[in-house]
Amino acid sequence: MAEPQWKPLKTFVGLGVGGRWANELPLGGGRPFTVQGSGPAVNLSGSFGWSHGALRLGGLAGYELMISRRDLSATGAGPLTGTQTSGLEVKSAHFFDAGPMVGAQLVDGSLTGFADVALLFDLAAIEVADAGTRLGLRFVPTARLGGSIDLGATAIELWLYGSTLVTPRVGFVFGLGF
Repeated sequence: MAEPQWKPLKTFVGLGVGGRWANELPLGGGRPFTVQGSGPAVNLSGSFGWSHGALRLGGLAGYELMISRRDLSATGAGPLTGTQTSGLEVKSAHFFDAGPMVGAQLVDGSLTGFADVALLFDLAAIEVADAGTRLGLRFVPTARLGGSIDLGATAIELWLYGSTLVTPRVGFVFGLGF
């Protein structure tokens, strides 16, 4: 019996909701800043890959926008004195992430269940009042668990995602695959 060949997975694009926590997130720029707090977020995500039997390899990418920044605050050094200024207003918080994934799947006819882990490069673009937009880059291990229904040319997928290391975040995404 021949080994199964690598088969492309459908490319999925999805929209979801979740929450993100920023624990002393360092931001670069002329003056160093840190952001902390939490809030709800909307998520636009995508995935692609290949499967070989139960093994899945591919990539994940996404954009997350924190829709409520009331609980976020920034701390930064003063421009001349270096003294710490805390409680600065965060005007916007955007997160872009992408990275490789590996996982396992169980296929039963048109239904597929899967579990994936990914190491994402997470770029934060956060606008701080009176200081402009600051960037922060981290590596965020992320896991996702979900399932899909293959409808022939398209597929419907639902997954839960989460991370407890570096930047805790949780949520779910509903996606369509082509």
